[in-house]
This record gives sequence, structure tokens and C-alpha cells, in this order.
Amino acid sequence: ISAQTSPAAGSMFRQDRTTDALLAGGLFAIICIAIAADLGGGEQGPPALAFLFGALFAAPVFFRRQRPVTVLLVTAAVLVAYYALGFPPIGLALPLAVALYSAAESGHLRWAIAVSGALVILSTAVRMFQGDDLAYLLGFESAGSVGLMAAVIALGDSVRSRRALGRELVRREHAARLEREREAARRVERERLQIARDLHDLLAHTVS
Repeated sequence: ISAQTSPAAGSMFRQDRTTDALLAGGLFAIICIAIAADLGGGEQGPPALAFLFGALFAAPVFFRRQRPVTVLLVTAAVLVAYYALGFPPIGLALPLAVALYSAAESGHLRWAIAVSGALVILSTAVRMFQGDDLAYLLGFESAGSVGLMAAVIALGDSVRSRRALGRELVRREHAARLEREREAARRVERERLQIARDLHDLLAHTVS
């Protein structure tokens, strides 16, 4: 059995790794493009260290299946450090998208909501302290970030729900098949008993 299942398991592992590599590469490229755009208006352009953070955001993607909550917390910490160093803005939802999705998909919905909510509150508080307009923050930036993160979390949770439903359907089908097999076995046993009784009655009648 192991010889038959191991190739399938190996193929699934390679597919997962390929998917994670594509996600990490795409996330790294998009973040680097956002950093290079330097929407914050820096005169000298973004420092080289800022692009290193692109790799720091992308690297945890390879561990998102095994440690989704850890990946989410590490990504959030890297994001806080990135902004603490004053690097160009890249938003909140973009660096967190994969980590939030993975946490929600693996059933850690509360962690995803708590981390995203804490980052939105922290970002809004810091921006207010820096003198940004509150109406702009709450009406545009925070609302946009909350909407994008909520969409990613909802997508991950819906995928988890569909997979759980699929597993439940498979389990029920397996249970129904076992019940049919048991019922067939009971019918065969009843037929054997009936045949034995008939044979006993026939022999008894013949002896009489």
C-alpha cells in the first residue's frame, strides 16, 4: 500500500512546494515594485535595506502550511519593523495577504482577525500621532486595508469550510458503504440460518 500511495504523496508535496514558491516569488516582486515606486515621496529613493524586507516578507511563505500562526506573527512583526525604520509605504494588506489567508484556511480565524485588527489600530494611531487627517485615515486608508484583509480572510475561511464539507461527505459515504456491506452480510447470515432450519426440519421429517 505504501508503495502505491508514496508517489501520490510525493507529487502532492511537489505541487505544494511549487505553489508556495510561486506565491513567495510573486509577493517578493510586488513588494519590491511597491518599494521602488516610493509613494512616500522620498527624494533619494528607497534604501537597499528596504528591498531586503521584501525577502523577509516572502520567506515565511514556505512554512505557512506547517506553522500558519507563526508565519502570521512573524510577518506582522516584520511589517511593524519595516515601518518603524521609515521605509516607503507598501500598505498593510499586501504583505499580510498570504499569511492571513493561510491562517484562516488552517482554521485559525481568530488569530487572523486579531492580528489584522491590531495592525490596523496600531497603524491608525501612529498616523494620527504624526498629524495625518483622521477622516482620510478612517474613510480611505484604513477602510481599504480592512476591506482587503477581510476579503483575504473570508476567502481562506471559505476554502477551509469547503474542504471540511468535502471531508464530511467522504466520511458519510464511507460510513454508508460500510453499513451497506454489514447489511448485506446480515442478509447472507439470515439466509444461511433459514437454510439450516429448513434442512433440519426436512431431516427431522424424514427421520419421523
